[in-house]
Amino acid sequence: MNNSHYRVQISCYNDEGSVDNHNELHVFPRNPSHQPKIKRVLNSAQFELSWHAPTHQQDLTSYTVMYCNYISANVCQDSIRFAVVPPNTTKLRISSTQTLNFAVSANFAHFSTPLSWQECIVSPADVGIGQPKFDVIDVRGDSLVLLFHNGCIERSFYDRMRLLVWKGSDVVFRADFEPYRDRFAVQGLSPGTEYAVQVLAYDGLGMVQHTRTVVTKDGNENLLKAIFYISCGMLMALTIFTTAARRRVETPVQLTLSKQFPNETSLQPHSKEDIEDNNSVLVQLTSKTKLNDLDT
Repeated sequence: MNNSHYRVQISCYNDEGSVDNHNELHVFPRNPSHQPKIKRVLNSAQFELSWHAPTHQQDLTSYTVMYCNYISANVCQDSIRFAVVPPNTTKLRISSTQTLNFAVSANFAHFSTPLSWQECIVSPADVGIGQPKFDVIDVRGDSLVLLFHNGCIERSFYDRMRLLVWKGSDVVFRADFEPYRDRFAVQGLSPGTEYAVQVLAYDGLGMVQHTRTVVTKDGNENLLKAIFYISCGMLMALTIFTTAARRRVETPVQLTLSKQFPNETSLQPHSKEDIEDNNSVLVQLTSKTKLNDLDT
């Protein structure tokens, strides 16, 4: 459903009939490369809205900014106002005595993107950027993934982000990315190598904050896992074979045939002591064989 293109047709009719003309509304699937993202909503003497331009800008014709009085996040319940901004502009200033809720959409030659809503409002007292926060997750033989934990206010003052991966004193990987990204994958690393991962955050004035951490890539990771599993299997097999005790009990018995009661035959140990020593039991067998059928 998210990858579908919908065409909504709106017609008008009443008791006397319908109107020949109709309007159409196209709903296009979300495409991250075409989607603008709100960077900052600064509430000072006036509201200053800024946003990140989409990475794909071919056929970009303009931006549409929608705003209304703030009631709750991503909701407009009273009058809605719109402003059209040229494609080479990513800022808009609006004076208002009320707190405003903003959303922005990019208009291309044949479609418009969904609205991108603000996440927070900042004030001049919040000006300043903090150190970027991230964790290194999903460390594999030739790759790793960074998971970012930067808050909305911090991201509001990040103008751009840069990732550097160091091997000793050499930079082996460099990438610039948008501050609103929540994770970043690094490929092409070598196993058995120690890397330093450094993330830098720049504001609009060129000031920078950075965080650096060291990651060791274990080259024998898969081999050690295989050795561990094989060792566990061998240990379990050895335990089974050594604890499975087998006892062979031999109990001498004698067969007694009774001439008085030919239908009864009994098997008995030689003595009572044999029963105790061999953990044996007395077994009574009933024979239907007649005495005169046996050789006496």
